[in-house]
Amino acid sequence: MLQWEELRHEGRCVVTGCDVLQEWMLPWWYSTLRHHSQLPVVFVDMGLSRKGRAWCSEWGEIVYPVVLARFAELLKPIGLIRSLYAESLWLDPDCEVLKPLEAAFDETSAEIGVVRDVPGASDPIQSGVLVVRHGSATVLEWAELCRHWDRLDRRSISTVHYDQSILAYLWRRKPGRFYIVT
Repeated sequence: MLQWEELRHEGRCVVTGCDVLQEWMLPWWYSTLRHHSQLPVVFVDMGLSRKGRAWCSEWGEIVYPVVLARFAELLKPIGLIRSLYAESLWLDPDCEVLKPLEAAFDETSAEIGVVRDVPGASDPIQSGVLVVRHGSATVLEWAELCRHWDRLDRRSISTVHYDQSILAYLWRRKPGRFYIVT
């Protein structure tokens, strides 16, 4: 059974993660982040190359999901529960940071803040930008569902977008645990 890592920092951090196929985006992502934020960065190793791990360790802290997953995206919530910070903002490595990030933390009044997906998308929310509070039961449940991907009941949980579809399933079941970040 998964559990949150021990809280060691009362502050906030930015978390991202990827595998070897997406690590080429990290220098660009990091440069756009640093134009607007000096928050500590946590990188989730979802299958990075040795070169990718070396780059990440130079610019932030690396965490390891400690479980295997069929698809790298399924490791996102597992990486989030490895964060040692009180509040974590997940940004996919293809997210361009265009403004300061503190407002996203400040306006999130629930255990997890999400962004609506584009109109007409199959999932009502997307998982590329998230604010989570350390100890969130929803994030832990999301991580467990992603961990057990192969055992999911596909009749009740869509798996079209991997981790995002599972998060949307939880949002539909327990909307009070979520805050829509604008």
